[in-house]
Amino acid sequence: MVSRVLDASAFYAGIPFASQEKSYTTSVVFDEIKHIKKNHDVLKILVETKRLEILDPKQEYITKVLSNAKEIGDFQNLSKGDISVIALC
Repeated sequence: MVSRVLDASAFYAGIPFASQEKSYTTSVVFDEIKHIKKNHDVLKILVETKRLEILDPKQEYITKVLSNAKEIGDFQNLSKGDISVIALC
């Protein structure tokens, strides 16, 4: 089974709007992308038709992402959305 976890850039590129495949994102990313379409019905339709599911990662995975990012020196380069998507993956 293939799963697609999308960050904001995927929405800006129109990926979920042009695909019938199910995708996942986090509430942090969803809050970032609400402004993409002036008519928010497009995002609402993705959710209602189950083509997009909004899930949040468990805190333990966020903690692991933060720990690893600090260890390898990438912490300062990651947004809250990046962290949430990586943790969800």
